[in-house]
Amino acid sequence: MPSKTISQLTAATTINDADVFAIDQSGSTKKVAASVVRGGLANANIASGAAIVDSKLATISTAGKVSNSATTATNANTASAIVARDASGNFSAGTITANLTGNVTGNLTGSATTLSTASGSAPVYGCRAFLNFDGTKNASGTVVYDNTSRFITIGSSNVSITRIGTGTYTLTLSPAMSSATSFTVVYSPSAVPNATLNGSAYNYSGNGYGNAIIQSSSTVTLYSTMVNLNQNNVAVDFPINYVHVFGN
Repeated sequence: MPSKTISQLTAATTINDADVFAIDQSGSTKKVAASVVRGGLANANIASGAAIVDSKLATISTAGKVSNSATTATNANTASAIVARDASGNFSAGTITANLTGNVTGNLTGSATTLSTASGSAPVYGCRAFLNFDGTKNASGTVVYDNTSRFITIGSSNVSITRIGTGTYTLTLSPAMSSATSFTVVYSPSAVPNATLNGSAYNYSGNGYGNAIIQSSSTVTLYSTMVNLNQNNVAVDFPINYVHVFGN
């Protein structure tokens, strides 16, 4: 396999595959096949152990040049992997942090401040807390008229209720709302006809009346009363009390 100089290769009418291009590098001779000089670098000319470094590679910018199978891309919820959509355009994920714009399809869980905005400047807020409690029972479900926590039949985890007097309760929100003027409370006490209330039988007409006084961003005082047959408005501990909190 004869070696040829640059001038010989340049002046040659033909270049044979057997010819080589000799390069002197710091006293060490490197040889390049004439086929490379003539036709450019081909896959067959690259040694399997060449280990070409990233700095020698150009950026791949043409679509379709890299197959997903050559990457970590997947539609599964896999840590540190590239996201690829499935055939339906979907993918699985854990926690996604984003500012949502548009409509939500399906079930929404977690904390949400503003669910939607009506036309104009007034926002529309969802129910931030709710509960149905029994004013005649303590937290353990025992009928007792003491100033302790009341029995919650059903309610959200961010609210508690404590009796502080006959027909008077403190509703506590945790976490607190934005301010004492940023929310409203709907309170509706109700009684079972002919029930024994406060340990005595009450004759009454109609349901109970509820009043909610917001004290701070986290506390609300609830008052429950009823009108008896003598048309007197009296404080009563009702067995059924509905409370809903709206705002932010």
